[in-house]
Amino acid sequence: MIEWTILAVLVPLVIVPLVLLLGFAGCDPFEAAPPPPPVPPDPPVDLVATAVGENDIVLEWTHAGGVTFIVSVLDPDLGWQDNHGQTTDLVFTSPGRKADTLYFYRVRAVLPNGLESAGSNLAQARTWKWQTAYERALTASDAAFPGDCLVQRFDRTILAYTGTVRRLRLTLRGSANAANAPLAIAQLSISHAAPPGLPGNPAPDPWDSESLPVPLGPASLPGNGNPLTLPAVDFPLAPAGISSSPSTSAGTNASQTRRVTGGVGASACYSKANVAEALVENRTPTGWIPRTGMVYLVEKVEVLTG
Repeated sequence: MIEWTILAVLVPLVIVPLVLLLGFAGCDPFEAAPPPPPVPPDPPVDLVATAVGENDIVLEWTHAGGVTFIVSVLDPDLGWQDNHGQTTDLVFTSPGRKADTLYFYRVRAVLPNGLESAGSNLAQARTWKWQTAYERALTASDAAFPGDCLVQRFDRTILAYTGTVRRLRLTLRGSANAANAPLAIAQLSISHAAPPGLPGNPAPDPWDSESLPVPLGPASLPGNGNPLTLPAVDFPLAPAGISSSPSTSAGTNASQTRRVTGGVGASACYSKANVAEALVENRTPTGWIPRTGMVYLVEKVEVLTG
């Protein structure tokens, strides 16, 4: 009887601790919680696309940084290019674009572990394009201008284009002559035509400029009558039109110039003998002669617009 009594008392004492030990096996109260799943970065915001020429578009956006940015572009010819370029900066230049073409962009952020953000807002920009604002055939020949200055004014009403002018370039043409002698121009410039009511010059002469002319440098027009296109210059057109001023080199020009007789609206031409005033703003008011028949050297005016 005593042995059964002892067993009845001891068995519960043994079983209960075993159950408790087995129940808590593997549950370390000091074990760390599992890490949270990786979080992708925030997407770039405030993406803006701005055309800066015929072939380049600049992108800018906002982000905290510490990531790599991947630029995607919708190319009209190739569709969406998911990886158009990568950068760690907040600005990216998209090169090699076609002129006068609309492009769409998105940017996403990528962490070093490869996690990507959602795409940014969609931004768009159209590249700039060249337009012919003026073109008139230069017809009959005129006398040479050895050492003279010639001012050619282009009234705004004959300049046809759309958009904001970013740059401008001129194409010139001299006459063909038997000796194939070039027409040497010592200095060529372009300026805005002087409108009435300028400060300090309320009644400017027709050959004056609104501001200092922009120099285009010297030029040599072929004596065979072929055209010469000058390098482009930064020149936003003003409402009054433009004024081109070639100054020929004294004693060196046996080549004739060219004339245009129609389609030039309210434009005018003036010449002055033995002066070089291509870079002068308010030119000397004596000696200028209006040229009948519109003596021109400029055959074409092209503008880069955006």
